[in-house]
Amino acid sequence: MSEYEKTNTPYLSSGVERDIVKAIKADKHVALSITPHFEGKRAQSGIPSSIEYNYSIIEDGVSKHCVVHPTPTGGRTTGSVNCPKR
Repeated sequence: MSEYEKTNTPYLSSGVERDIVKAIKADKHVALSITPHFEGKRAQSGIPSSIEYNYSIIEDGVSKHCVVHPTPTGGRTTGSVNCPKR
């Protein structure tokens, strides 16, 4: 799977993935599911039209549903209210 550089930073590395890494570094358990979705012309490019993150930080009792919508200029993040938007 490929992705746009500007989606990786900041939308992933400073948002959703930072949240997950922070929990792991704090010795917390994380249940995680990541699903890339491919639609339209992107199905052939290898770049997902969206990347869905569903994860729970077990010790905190917190679950999050985050969807990153990649674009060449960055993207946007949608999902549950507690999802890191960036």
